[in-house]
Amino acid sequence: MSNDAFHPTVAQVEHIALATNDVECLCDFYRLPGAAAVPPSADPGIGLRTCVLDFCGVRLELVERPHLAGERGRYESVVLDPDGNRVKLTV
Repeated sequence: MSNDAFHPTVAQVEHIALATNDVECLCDFYRLPGAAAVPPSADPGIGLRTCVLDFCGVRLELVERPHLAGERGRYESVVLDPDGNRVKLTV
């Protein structure tokens, strides 16, 4: 088997979410290096405000949810196990 026959798959990040207390401020900051941004939007029913920025295919979602500040610092990831089942990891 030649070295060219084996190409390991490298995971690619396509979505990152960050909690913030000020969506507009963080959106402005991440636009400085050239991210394309969707204008911030709000869902008054649940108090959630978001802004999605695109860094050449990698999406950064900023989430402001002041009344649920206990979620800040929580990390989540979804991976596939060997059988293809989605496993959600939360820290």
